[in-house]
Amino acid sequence: MPDESVVYRFGPFTFYRDSLVLLNGRTGIRLRRQAASLLLFLLDHRGAPVSRTEIGNHLWEGGPPRDIKASHQISTCIRLIRLALNDLFRIPTYVATWKNGYQFIAPVSVFATDVPNMTRMTSGKLRVRRGRPRIRRARLKW
Repeated sequence: MPDESVVYRFGPFTFYRDSLVLLNGRTGIRLRRQAASLLLFLLDHRGAPVSRTEIGNHLWEGGPPRDIKASHQISTCIRLIRLALNDLFRIPTYVATWKNGYQFIAPVSVFATDVPNMTRMTSGKLRVRRGRPRIRRARLKW
C-alpha cells in the first residue's frame, strides 16, 4: 500500500491521499467520503479494470450488502466522480466503464508530499456556487 502522504496529479486535478481532497487547480471540489474513497481506490488500481465486486469489498468492510442499494451506491459514486472531473460517459477522459467494472484511464503522476495534513493548506472558507464548492482565500504551500 502506498504511503499516506502521496499526491496524485492528473490533468488539471490534484488528489491528496491522506485527506481525500480533490483540487482543480487551486479550487477545491467537494466529494462525498464514499466517492472520494472510490476515487482513491481507482487511482491505486489505475491502468487495470476493477470489478464492481472489488469496489463493493473496498467500500464496505465484509463485502457489500446483498441488495440493489449497494449497486446503486456504486453507480452514484461513479456519477459524482465524473461530475467532479467533468468527465463524459460516452467519451471518457478519466474513468472508463467496462462490462462489469471501471478503470481509471488518464495518465497519473504520483508525488510524495512533506505536508502531513491537507487541512492546514486549505484553511480558507468553502463557498458553494452553482453546486460546486470553491475554496476562497486559501494559500497553498507547495
